[in-house]
Amino acid sequence: MKDRNVSGFSLVELLVAVALLVGVFAIIFPQYISLTRHSAVTRKMIKTQADAYNNLEQMFKEIASAGFGLPAIDDHLPSGATSCLRTADKAIEIKADNNGSVSIIIRSTAAGDKKEVGAWGVVSIDSNSNVTLSYSSMVFKDDYLMILDTASEKFKKLGLLNFDANSRLSLVEQYSDLQALNGKIAYWIPKDDDKNKDKVCYTTSFYLADYSSDDPKPDICAPNDKKLMRSKDPPPDPSGSAPIMDCVHDHGLAFLIGCVGSTSGIEWLDPTMGSCPSSMIPRLVRVGVVVQAGQREKNLISPESLTLFNGVVDGNGNSLGRNITLSNDARYYRWITLEKTIFLVNLESGE
Repeated sequence: MKDRNVSGFSLVELLVAVALLVGVFAIIFPQYISLTRHSAVTRKMIKTQADAYNNLEQMFKEIASAGFGLPAIDDHLPSGATSCLRTADKAIEIKADNNGSVSIIIRSTAAGDKKEVGAWGVVSIDSNSNVTLSYSSMVFKDDYLMILDTASEKFKKLGLLNFDANSRLSLVEQYSDLQALNGKIAYWIPKDDDKNKDKVCYTTSFYLADYSSDDPKPDICAPNDKKLMRSKDPPPDPSGSAPIMDCVHDHGLAFLIGCVGSTSGIEWLDPTMGSCPSSMIPRLVRVGVVVQAGQREKNLISPESLTLFNGVVDGNGNSLGRNITLSNDARYYRWITLEKTIFLVNLESGE
C-alpha cells in the first residue's frame, strides 16, 4: 500500500510562483516589445536607404558621365557644329535659384539613351588620296567628324570630315599633310539644327520641384516635401521631365565640387559661390540628399536640424556643412541623409 503522505506544492506556493513569473514577464515584455519595434524601424530605415540609393543611381551615373565626348581642343568648331567639350564650364554646371534650391546640369554624349553616343572611327587614306572610315556603319548625314592627333597632349586638330546628303565622305578641312591623317581617329560632332535635335550633345538636369494637380503629392509625404526631377534635353523643360524620387525635403538637395591640382590635394568648394582656382580643375562632385524614411509618427522623433557634408571644409578651413532646419511638423517624420562622392573622370583643363 502506497504512502499517501507525499509532500508537494501548496496552493499558496503555486500562487506565489505565478505572481513572481507575472512580475518577471511584466518587466521583460515591455523591453521585448521595445526591442522588436526598434529592430523593425532599423530594418525599415536600412531598406529605405537602399531603395533611395537605387533610385538615385541614375543621377550618380549621369553626373559621372559629365564631359564624355570630344576631347577639349582650342580650335573653333565649324559653323553649326556642337561638341561636348570636356572643359568643366561646358560639361557640368551647378546653380541656385532665388529660393536657394540648387540644380545640376550635365552635358555629355554618354548621358541618357542616345544612339551612337561617343561614336568614332579610324581614318584610312589610300594611294589615290581617297578618305575612308574604318566603320562603314558610322554614317551621319550632314554631321561632322573631327580628326584628332590623340597622341598629342592637347589633341591637336588635323582635319574635318563630312558626310554629304548621299552619305559620301569628304574632307572639308585639312590642317596637316594628307598622309598624316592615316590611322588617326575621327570623332563624331553632332550638328545642331532643327532637323537633328536628337543628335546634339545630350543635356540633362536634376532639381527639386513642387507637386501639382497632375502629379499629386503621396499621402505619406510631409507637407513641404518635393520630388526630385530628371529633365530631358534641353533643360529645364517641365513637359520633358520625370520624377525619380518622392518625399525629398524641400532643402534636401545639395552639391559640393572637389578641385584638384597637380601638386595639391582636394579643395572643396560651394559651386554656387564660385569656381575652382585657375591652377585646379573640378574632379569630384559630392551629392547630398535628405529623404523621408517613413510615415508620420505620433511623437516627435527627429532632431531640430540635420547636417549634410559634416566635417567638410574649404581651402580656408571654413565649414561647408549644410544645416537643414526641420519644422516642428517635419520632426514627426523620420529622415535619412544620403551622401555620395563621384569622380569626374572625363573633365580636362582645356589649356
